[in-house]
Amino acid sequence: MDAVTEPSERAPFPLTFGVSGGNPRVDLAMRVEADGSAVVDVLTVWSLAQPSPARLGAFRGRLPAATLEALATVAAASRERAPSGLFAGPPGTVVRMVSAGGERPVLAIGDEARLAALDRDIAEAAVGALADPIAAIVAEARTGDGGPVVALRAIGMEPFRLLLFASDTPGFWARTWIDTAAGQQPLDFEDVQRLVAAGAIPDGPIDLAPGSEVRLPIPAGAAPGSAGGYIAWRRGTGPERRILSGAWVLPGTAPGGDERL
Repeated sequence: MDAVTEPSERAPFPLTFGVSGGNPRVDLAMRVEADGSAVVDVLTVWSLAQPSPARLGAFRGRLPAATLEALATVAAASRERAPSGLFAGPPGTVVRMVSAGGERPVLAIGDEARLAALDRDIAEAAVGALADPIAAIVAEARTGDGGPVVALRAIGMEPFRLLLFASDTPGFWARTWIDTAAGQQPLDFEDVQRLVAAGAIPDGPIDLAPGSEVRLPIPAGAAPGSAGGYIAWRRGTGPERRILSGAWVLPGTAPGGDERL
């Protein structure tokens, strides 16, 4: 490895790696122990290539020895040479952050080609982790008696701590929208408030047990084949509290005649 990225000493475990930012936003994080065992957070549908319906949340995985060594080298070099203070790039910038031994994350430093290779190897390990959810959700759009909804179903071994509305904290309310030629058509905040008042959407964090689900309405005008997205929150402290952002497609034939599943 060249002199720019060669560290003078090894980084202590645990190691973390995170990539976030962009438009649409990616948010992928990994915490790795010395034996390669890892907890992977996949928090937006754009963070990782995966089949529909996408899984979002925390997953159990493992890094191969070569990838673990590459991450340890980048983390050690970044601890020594990353600029102090928070990195603030232009809006939409995708940022890689690493940390070691429980220290504050710093900007990943190194040869861009090697960092890009590390991105790919970590993404491959993250895809493998999707098969072993710890606490995650799967979103599926469907049409019911009350109209189309996005159902958020919990999977994994532990409850998923979900927040859809917080009356005591401005801005914390779930969103759904339809993608149209004119842009996003959102569900009105007043509609969400009415559903909370009626008890259809819980106010405050809930522990969604594996196998159980909650439903969010899709705005009026959705038809078979319509597509859109949603935003909710994973409740917790520190890095556990994160925005979840996903996509949905109503099964059926899209207006252009394509079958969408």
